[in-house]
Amino acid sequence: VSEYPQKTLLQMEKDSLGIYFSGHPLDEYAETMQIINAVPIQEICEGDELSPHRDGSEVTIAGIITTRKNKTTKSNSIMAFATFEDKTSDMEVIIFPKVLQASEQVLNLDVPLKITGTVSLKEEEEPKILAREITALYKSEGKTLQIKLSDKTKYLLDDLNILVKKSPGSEGLCLVLGEEKIFPKARVSLTDVFIERATELFGAENISFL
Repeated sequence: VSEYPQKTLLQMEKDSLGIYFSGHPLDEYAETMQIINAVPIQEICEGDELSPHRDGSEVTIAGIITTRKNKTTKSNSIMAFATFEDKTSDMEVIIFPKVLQASEQVLNLDVPLKITGTVSLKEEEEPKILAREITALYKSEGKTLQIKLSDKTKYLLDDLNILVKKSPGSEGLCLVLGEEKIFPKARVSLTDVFIERATELFGAENISFL
């Protein structure tokens, strides 16, 4: 019998034991989390008025949404309350309507997330993050970033070209249009900023690594 994929195994452990036993889904994102200066959730939750992550400060966290509940506002818009977990702890993230609408596509993907927002530390309340931006958290599994193009996104190649010129490096790109794969000669630096911008342009579902 073949072994379960690591991701499936970890989820089975979480469902049956209540904890991740043989690893954590964020283990393979450790380098990316360091690059984006992700703050451990436990550090935020244990903060006080002297902490750099005090009430009203902006932070970036990285992790996984474990629960999410949508709510209709008085203006008939949809917002969400989510439980967000990293390797240290979990906390509530409040996603207001405009942010929810902008990030709905990423939220529906089964991937870890990067959330930038404002810390809310109120007396007699659990710590919260008021989300400002939510993007997929990517790891560089290889040296080539693959971008799937379509007739609707081909016009964005000029924007990609500008991004490439701003990010010289040693890693490659692969552009996919239908059955055709194109490998540009330009080499780039696949930083988190580069990947985030490419994701904004072409959509998270069209970004992968070779």
